[in-house]
Amino acid sequence: MDGIYALREPAVAGGRLFVLTADDIVAYDDAGDEDWRAASDRTQLTGMAFGGGTLYVGGEPVFALDAETGAVQFELTEDVFHLTYGAPIVVDDVLYAGICIKDEAGAMYDNSVRAFV
Repeated sequence: MDGIYALREPAVAGGRLFVLTADDIVAYDDAGDEDWRAASDRTQLTGMAFGGGTLYVGGEPVFALDAETGAVQFELTEDVFHLTYGAPIVVDDVLYAGICIKDEAGAMYDNSVRAFV
């Protein structure tokens, strides 16, 4: 883990440490060796949450990675301008994310918390 710069708080789950860097999401095993690296062209990465073998990453859009492999499982997209505030949270298999949405460029954001099942 030499020289790694974390953008947000790391997450720990399933014997791995997950770190958001400027360009990637990196998983380290319990010995500190890199397990996998998932490149991300997404912006505004805001934090991570773990639940049910999945690493959820807040940003534009909120997306999910398989915690074992780093493979993208899905993205939660909106057909408007949006981003998330803070890290998503997983409770009882429900993903919660603070979302700000606006209909068009220059409009005011509508802030809310969304639940995704």
